[in-house]
Amino acid sequence: GYETALEALRLGHPALHLLIAGGTRAEHEAGYMQQLRDEIQARGLVRRVSITGYLEEADLPAAMAACDLVLAPHLAANGSYSVRVALAHGRAVLASN
Repeated sequence: GYETALEALRLGHPALHLLIAGGTRAEHEAGYMQQLRDEIQARGLVRRVSITGYLEEADLPAAMAACDLVLAPHLAANGSYSVRVALAHGRAVLASN
């Protein structure tokens, strides 16, 4: 669902920045990450999107503190760990599906 977040960012205020906190956990996901980077480039959002890559547990508080709002643009409902982390750090969450 990152494509939905990218489109919202493109249409939103130019001061908005998207932090994609995390990264691929399995080698078979690397292709999607490259596709996502290509999409960011194609939409002209390179300066407005940052991707951290995999975060250790100790790095999560700093990532959460950097965010005003945590997006969870899921394509299917699930018991998302990332949503639980955001809520545990007192962040507002905007989730789809």
